Amino acid sequence: MRAMPHIVNVMTPFPHSIEAGASLAEARAMMEGAEIRHLPVVEEGKLVGVLSDRELKLTLAFSDPGMDRTVRVSEIANLDAYTVDSTERLDTVVSVMAEQRLGAALVTKNGKLVGIF
Repeated sequence: MRAMPHIVNVMTPFPHSIEAGASLAEARAMMEGAEIRHLPVVEEGKLVGVLSDRELKLTLAFSDPGMDRTVRVSEIANLDAYTVDSTERLDTVVSVMAEQRLGAALVTKNGKLVGIF
């Protein structure tokens, strides 16, 4: 029987991230440019949450023109993101994501962002 891999073996390493104080316009440009749907949010180098393209698109769809330059990422990001240690088993992460209907898991090592799944 084959051993279950750890999340570190299947994650996307060195993901893009954005400062919590950045504008939604900056976040949109980064997400579109990198063709990503989830963007980890950091504040002074510390992981604080994740911004999804769904949250971003919904906010922009119901906001006034130009608001994307004044609204900050921290105002709409999920600050209670699912975070796992790089040593976590893949089956455990996938199970939690399925149960809670989560689109991403942020992977950390010693408290620092190292990947996204």
